[in-house]
Amino acid sequence: MLKLARWLGPWSDGLTPRHIRRERRALGDGHATLRFSGPGRPRGAYVVVAGMHPDGAEDPRLDRFCRVLAAAGFVVDAPLLREHLRLRLHPDTPTHLARALLPFADEVRALGLPPPAMFSVSFGSLPAIIAARAHPSAVSGLALFGGFADLGASMRHAVTGTSGHGAPDPLNTPAIFLNLLPHLDAGDDAPLLEWAWLAMVRRTWGRPELKLPGARGPVAHALAATLPARRRELFLIGCGLAPGADEVLDRVLPLLATEHADPRPHLAALTRPVVIAHGRDDDVIPVIEATKLEAALPPALPRRVFVTGMYGHTGAAKLDPRALFAELQTMLGLVRALDRLPGGGLA
Repeated sequence: MLKLARWLGPWSDGLTPRHIRRERRALGDGHATLRFSGPGRPRGAYVVVAGMHPDGAEDPRLDRFCRVLAAAGFVVDAPLLREHLRLRLHPDTPTHLARALLPFADEVRALGLPPPAMFSVSFGSLPAIIAARAHPSAVSGLALFGGFADLGASMRHAVTGTSGHGAPDPLNTPAIFLNLLPHLDAGDDAPLLEWAWLAMVRRTWGRPELKLPGARGPVAHALAATLPARRRELFLIGCGLAPGADEVLDRVLPLLATEHADPRPHLAALTRPVVIAHGRDDDVIPVIEATKLEAALPPALPRRVFVTGMYGHTGAAKLDPRALFAELQTMLGLVRALDRLPGGGLA
């Protein structure tokens, strides 16, 4: 626990543990996972489920987190989920996750360790919840960081910020529209729009200066110029640079309300302890979703809920010195819970 606190606390200055091995392992049918391990025999295991990101677990922030877990004595598997790398929620993703989870759980069991815990980030919460329900003997607990219970409300907030819980990150709108695309009646132009929104993500994510008003306009208009004229307005709406997003969301979000996109029925059937953590100022999925996640759990299921100002959606956040003591207490409680979760316990 002290090693987790050392590397996850504000005093770490973003440094990364050394002497951690990362190995890419093929799972067949084009799927792969990343294995992180430290020196010595592991004392537990984690499966880390990335959100929708072109780099998945190879994103430097998530890579660092996996290395921190490994430095604290956990062997870590981080599946590269094919559809999440394309920024798409997909009904097959929980099955793809299980393709990594089940053999890893067997390996961990052969080491004489309890089943791995799962730690999900952002939109990775959905496949993690579904897989944990479907394979309860393969997991000892579930940690949801920045997850959601209501997909429609979360997507609407990510585009319009209408949840009342802070302003959204404007760079995320193209990722939301990628998931709306099958319902946008784009016809033969759908692959072109998919390419353009993916290109917009790759050219803007990780560049906070482009969040400023007007800053990302030149990038978007250059991509729009490559599209048929009839699709340019829709593309710009999907970049948050033309009006009309509310009308699109009103029409399309109800079409996403299917069982594979709603974690709540699966949350209600969970049998393993759950840790819920959310950044107070999360600018992608609003913090109210943490409350919804807890409300959807079985009443008697062990759980811990942490709302923190120390971590945002994309990593460490600026800490208000006036809240330092309370935030450190929250961080230590979260670290303690994460330390014990792979054994099925909660602090």
